[in-house]
Amino acid sequence: ASFNGKIGDLQLVKTNYGYHIVEVLGRKDKAAQLAIIFKEVKAGDAANNAAFDKSLALMNKMYENTDLFDSIAKDSGYLVKDGYVSIENPRVFNVTKGETSILKFVFNANAKEKDISSPILTDEGVYSIFQLVNKIEEGAPSYETVKEQMRFEAKKEKIAKKYIELLSNKNSMEEVAGAAGSEIQTAKVNFDNTNIQGAGNEPEVVGAICSGLKEGQMTVPIEGNSGVYVILVTNILAPQETTDYTAQKEELKSRMLQNISSKIYQGLLEHADLKDDRKKIDYGAK
Repeated sequence: ASFNGKIGDLQLVKTNYGYHIVEVLGRKDKAAQLAIIFKEVKAGDAANNAAFDKSLALMNKMYENTDLFDSIAKDSGYLVKDGYVSIENPRVFNVTKGETSILKFVFNANAKEKDISSPILTDEGVYSIFQLVNKIEEGAPSYETVKEQMRFEAKKEKIAKKYIELLSNKNSMEEVAGAAGSEIQTAKVNFDNTNIQGAGNEPEVVGAICSGLKEGQMTVPIEGNSGVYVILVTNILAPQETTDYTAQKEELKSRMLQNISSKIYQGLLEHADLKDDRKKIDYGAK
């Protein structure tokens, strides 16, 4: 009506919101302002019910033979992931829903090894099934409990050493990428933040980058938390010079006060001979 109607004519326009009377008072060159609308598509009740029924059937198979949890899942075309959860920091990563249900299943006082959970909605339209593989009691763990973790760390150390040798003495990032069979990636690094986009928390790598490297300078291979890195500095953005450090002082003061309050609380808690079992009670561990 606005673009095609005649100037001065009254037009009756029906939309989803009702009836509108439009009068075009004037018109310049035809131009339209566009808005992009994103519509989120979610699974409906029928799809969710079908997903739940499918996961329920899989759970029943696992109940019949709990020792074959991994095999049944893989044969059915599903991915099996290992996880570790501590009562001191009860957090389940990589799930957007159902965390409380997962923690209650894991820490329930009556839970036994090899127990299998009911299907838990962990993401939109995604149901997951959990098996309690092992319960580690408080105190010094046995060798059997930690041997897989020790094996993982030892294997990680050997792999890192192998890649450090493989990537040493390279003259360009192309040579590094060719030797590692990987792609060259770019990322912005800030000394205030030890996280690297696409890599995770890598304090040693960030520290090495911010240790005085110049533009065009390439590092030796650096062993990080999740890989071995070779960094080429392509651009350095110098901080703006300032003579007013009031904001920085206030921030440091605020951090120190928070730290002092936390240490006072921790000291009182330690000397009060109290045991905080609220988390265990919340998740049914006691």
